[in-house]
Amino acid sequence: MHPKKIDIHKQYFNIYRLLLYTTFCNIIVIEFMQRKYLFIFTLIISLLGLLSIIFLAEFSEFEKVNIDELESQIDQRIIIQGKLVKIQQKSNVNFFEVEDQTGVIDVVAFGNMPYISKNNYVQIDGKVVIYKGELEIIADKIKLL
Repeated sequence: MHPKKIDIHKQYFNIYRLLLYTTFCNIIVIEFMQRKYLFIFTLIISLLGLLSIIFLAEFSEFEKVNIDELESQIDQRIIIQGKLVKIQQKSNVNFFEVEDQTGVIDVVAFGNMPYISKNNYVQIDGKVVIYKGELEIIADKIKLL
């Protein structure tokens, strides 16, 4: 009778080991799957965030104003449309005078702009600033009209 008890105990012990082993494996698999899904979830959320920032940057409209209204728009992003009446280009810095039906404003833009020439009609997206006591626009984007 004693040898049978040992066999039963061995079987119980083996079953217990098997249960522990499967439980341990399940915990590892569950942890891995949770981390995998968490990674996928955070990746998807990050991509959606980036896409929404790009969308907002591309399709959000600044306020379109006339040049005579710019004094009330200091440090604001705006859109103006007008005619280029003066151009001065120095390496990658461009200085323009833009005129609309209400006035003239100096515009500074950075980058190579060979497509810009005097008497072009343009739309300028940029920020209104004061430089040396005068209003000017730092252009973010210049589009030919």
